[in-house]
Amino acid sequence: HILNQTPEHRPAAEQTGPYYDACNFARLIHTPVRMIHGLSDENCNTEGGIAAFNALASKDKELLLVPGLGHRWLKDTEYERWLFADGGMLPLPPCAGEMIPRIFVKGPLDAMAGHVQGACASKDAIYFSHVAGIFKIDWDGNVLKHVPATRHTGDLCYHDGKLYSVLGTWGSGGQTKICRLQIWDADLNFLSERDIPGLVGMDGVTVLDGILYHGIGKGSSDPHASHALGRIDLKTLEPLTRLAFELPYRTHFGPQNLTTDGTSLFMAFYPVKGAPYAISACDKDGRLVLLTPSDVVTPGCNVG
Repeated sequence: HILNQTPEHRPAAEQTGPYYDACNFARLIHTPVRMIHGLSDENCNTEGGIAAFNALASKDKELLLVPGLGHRWLKDTEYERWLFADGGMLPLPPCAGEMIPRIFVKGPLDAMAGHVQGACASKDAIYFSHVAGIFKIDWDGNVLKHVPATRHTGDLCYHDGKLYSVLGTWGSGGQTKICRLQIWDADLNFLSERDIPGLVGMDGVTVLDGILYHGIGKGSSDPHASHALGRIDLKTLEPLTRLAFELPYRTHFGPQNLTTDGTSLFMAFYPVKGAPYAISACDKDGRLVLLTPSDVVTPGCNVG
């Protein structure tokens, strides 16, 4: 909002702006709170909203994180009636249209660092990673557990009772990039890890037919269309041959998030501004089978 000020009002706005931080006042709020935050809000970043939520003094508070929601979605008084209805938050109203399914997260997200990097689910729980940790919540939105993780933890996937996370971190002295696969059990107890040599970036992970697929970074934000997926034998954790493919548009870095429907590999990227697509899918041989137009999802960042 400061950036949108006219030149003559800009200095006063910059001087006054730091005072108006929601976190400064949230600790004074004791009334029940129902808070909504869009994960694609272009004006208010998610970590700031979560910090304000954590600071609320209210003992009755709920946080609704909505994938794909930007800053200007709440346009209908029908939605306001739903939000403040007796009994708290109810299922999304008709005015929500074809909104992506959402998750309630109840209680503070302690030790949250950075933004959500990836998410996956089992029949019993939902897991999501951030830069320096992993959360486990139940299907009612209750936080069950949080564990710290090596910075910079990226995407994660659940398969056959285990959680797999990938990360890129820096070695001693900050000179060498280390790309690492880490494995946890369903209760977020650490099991093992394996460094993957020869990579400058690693993000996005899923399992298909006994093979763990992961995104390979370029080590640079320069726009490019050529990509590759790494493959790891799930039993031996030995790297296999890479899967190369070419997109008909350019992105930054490599695949940021991966998932599968049991047949195809779905990939999300940091798209270049103006790119027509944000999500793509390929088969196990690297042939593209799906390109999702960016007006279906909100580009500008990875679609976690």
